[in-house]
Amino acid sequence: KEIKTSDLGYLLEACKLDMDVDEMENAMNKLDPDGEGKITLQAFMTWFKEDKEEREDEAAMEFLENEAAEEAARAEAEAEAYANSDEGKAEKKKADAKAGLEKSKAKREAREKAKEEDGKKKKKS
Repeated sequence: KEIKTSDLGYLLEACKLDMDVDEMENAMNKLDPDGEGKITLQAFMTWFKEDKEEREDEAAMEFLENEAAEEAARAEAEAEAYANSDEGKAEKKKADAKAGLEKSKAKREAREKAKEEDGKKKKKS
């Protein structure tokens, strides 16, 4: 059994495949590479099964990407809400204070080390 490539659009529509013009041209080129204007039913069935699996994979990936983007947006909104809450603000103050203490400690240690090295140099002279 053969199918005219001119009927391919109707057949794809009947199979519930919504394709744009580029996808339709790619399908025709794949199914009728010699441009004879006809394809076998077996070739169409094989292509349809492969294309359906590919489309399902693409749909699954798109779904997962959308879910990941939505989850990231939810997490960001939660983080922002927490940062703006009294508890979040208090925690930020603590973190800022701790960072300030660590910075001061690092400066103090650097000064002490510099003094120590200065003392060693003076002893050598």
